[in-house]
Amino acid sequence: MKNSKNKVRFLCIALFVAMISSTNLFGQKSLRDIPVLDSLTVANSVSYFDIKDNSFEGNGAAVLKDAVSSSKFLVLGENHNSKQISILTKNLVPLLDQSGYKVASFEVGPHSAEKLKELSSNPVQTLESLKAFNKEYFIPSMEMSAIPMFFYVDDANFLEEFADTKMDFWGIDQEFFFSVVFLGDEMVASKSNDANYKEIKAAWGKARASIEAEFENIDNNNSNSMLTSIYEHEDFKNFEKMFDADDHYAQDVLKKLYDSWYIYEKSNNSHEDRVNYIRSNFLNKYEAFEKENKDARYFIKIGSKHAATTSISFDCYDIGALTHEIAEIEQVKSTNIIISRATYEGKDFKDRAQTFLDFHQTDSWTVIDLRKLREDLNANKFQIITHPDYQDLNRMIKGFDLLIFPPADEKPEFNR
Repeated sequence: MKNSKNKVRFLCIALFVAMISSTNLFGQKSLRDIPVLDSLTVANSVSYFDIKDNSFEGNGAAVLKDAVSSSKFLVLGENHNSKQISILTKNLVPLLDQSGYKVASFEVGPHSAEKLKELSSNPVQTLESLKAFNKEYFIPSMEMSAIPMFFYVDDANFLEEFADTKMDFWGIDQEFFFSVVFLGDEMVASKSNDANYKEIKAAWGKARASIEAEFENIDNNNSNSMLTSIYEHEDFKNFEKMFDADDHYAQDVLKKLYDSWYIYEKSNNSHEDRVNYIRSNFLNKYEAFEKENKDARYFIKIGSKHAATTSISFDCYDIGALTHEIAEIEQVKSTNIIISRATYEGKDFKDRAQTFLDFHQTDSWTVIDLRKLREDLNANKFQIITHPDYQDLNRMIKGFDLLIFPPADEKPEFNR
């Protein structure tokens, strides 16, 4: 009996040792047993499409159309100043409209979004309306106008498409640095029927002149410190005093300007304030809109760092993380896309994940389905820890659902 027990004990120990030696404890592989991500693996997730006659063609078109039709939130993380991305956006609009998207959110301030609605209220006049606006508020020293992301001809073209659909426009960012001049004009216009209109207009004339004088000497080194000179100037203070506390429109404009200026002044020390502002703006609008529009879908066009589901936005969880979080709670889908230029103004970018860049084509749109790669990465079918492009691969695979490379890109034509 004793010998039988010993034999059983021996067999159990032997079996346990065999299990450990064959696959490590609990069957887990070691790092050296898992292949490093290679081009053959990536190739299984790559497709291409072209835009011809305002339609998408190629096997990549199906991937893009599925992302649009299956998502409650479509977050387009872009490179700014891109002709190709504006062309893509214009051609996405009919798909968004057909799929029930009711809101287009842009990287502009709330009052700037309202101005965009006004400028595109007659859709066929959008190009000319924006042209006149950009000409009126152009800052020669910086080659910018008062509403960012809408300086160029191709931006006006996609805005016209959105206006045709009657989608609502949301501005979820701070008001732009140079918006103060046009917003001051809007404040004055709102008092055109008041008895003291002439006095308000005269006060703004002095304030505007002092602001424009500051802008003439602006550069990237003194921009934030210049804000103090603007809002502490006696002429601007006198202009502010012309508006009563119960003037809700004027007080809201001033509040959003001061909120924005605060963020700009802190920008060298804290990105978190801006991120929190973007998240708060979107979330407040979303919760109110959803009460009457439960089946609505939302398109968000914003800089790529803001669009990730992870904290790549200078260690902050940005708007892309917010839509992902909402989607998980509400059991819907957020598709977060990064569009990363590979060729711009004749220059090839070689400082990004070369494993992905190898699939870029200069005459077609490249789509890499990062969801497939993320699933295989989590299943240990490959690893990226020892890959030379680890940082870029990790950020993209874990932070986005689709990676899109535009064809050869260029700076668009200024609309003024």
